[in-house]
Amino acid sequence: MSEDILEIYSAALAEFKAGNFERALEISAELKKIAPDWAKNFLLESYVYRAQKKHLHEIESVKKCIDLAEKSGDKKTAATAFSILAAAYRVVGESEKAVENFCRSAELEDDLKQKRTELSNAIFAASDAENFGADDFGKLYSLYRKTFEKIVPLEKKIFRHEKIRVGYLSADFHNHPVAYFFWALIAGADKNNFAVYCYSADKNSDLITENIKNFSDAWRDISDLDDEDAAKLIRADEIDILFDLAGHTSNNRLGIFAYRPANIQISGIGFMNSTGIFETDYFLSDKFCAGDKAACEKYFTEKILEL
Repeated sequence: MSEDILEIYSAALAEFKAGNFERALEISAELKKIAPDWAKNFLLESYVYRAQKKHLHEIESVKKCIDLAEKSGDKKTAATAFSILAAAYRVVGESEKAVENFCRSAELEDDLKQKRTELSNAIFAASDAENFGADDFGKLYSLYRKTFEKIVPLEKKIFRHEKIRVGYLSADFHNHPVAYFFWALIAGADKNNFAVYCYSADKNSDLITENIKNFSDAWRDISDLDDEDAAKLIRADEIDILFDLAGHTSNNRLGIFAYRPANIQISGIGFMNSTGIFETDYFLSDKFCAGDKAACEKYFTEKILEL
C-alpha cells in the first residue's frame, strides 16, 4: 500500500474520530477513486455510517468490505467486518442474520479472546431470534465451549471460613441496569454470615460504583488481568461462591469460570439464558424468566435456582 493512500486514509480516520463524519465520507470517496479495491476504506465508511445511525448504508458498505477482504485474503479485516455486519443486522431487527454473521466472524478470528466475544455476541443476538430454539442454542454453546478446551481448571478446594465468602463478577458496577438489580444483593447482605467481594471487569466508576465499594468487604479491579490471572486472584481470595452477573452480555468474563476458581459458581441477573458452560453450577432466575422450570433445565447447563 502506497504512502499516499495511507496518508489519505489517515486523514479520513482522523476526521471520523473528531466527529466530522461528512468530511470523513468525502475523503473516503476520494480514496475510492485511487484504491477502489481496498477493503479497509469501506470498513471505515461503515464505521462512519454506524456513528450516523444510517444502518442500511452501513450494511451496504461493510458487505463491500467483506467481498474485497475475502478476495484479497485479508482474513483479519473480514473477521472484523462480519462482526460489524452482524451488529448492524441486530439493530435493524434481523436477529437470525446477526447470529449467522457473528459466527462467521468467530470462525475467521484467530485471537481466542475475540473469538469468544463473537460467539457471546451470537448467543446474545440469538435471544432475540424468533425462530431460534433450544437445539439452535445448543449448537452455539457447543462452539463456545470449544474455545475453553485447553483450559485446565484449578484444583477443587473447599474452605472453612467463619463467614462464607461470596464473590460478584461484573463489568457493570456503575450506572447500569445490572447494578440496579444487583443492589439488593449487596445492600441486604447478612454481614454476620457472609463476606462480600466484588471483582470489577471495567474501569468505569461513578457514584453507584463508590456505593457498591462501601458495601463490599473487598474490591478488586480485574480489568487489566487475563482470565487465568483473574481466576488465580479469586482463588487466592478463597472465594466460596462466585456469582457472574453478565452471562453473554458485553465485556463478560465467563472465561474465568472455565478455570473454576470457586467451588460453587452461579450466573444470573444480567442475562436470562444459560451460560452454556458446564463450569456454571447454578442459574438464578424466577417463574417469569424461567417459565416451565423443568422444561428449561433440560436445555440449561446449570441447575435453575428459582426465586
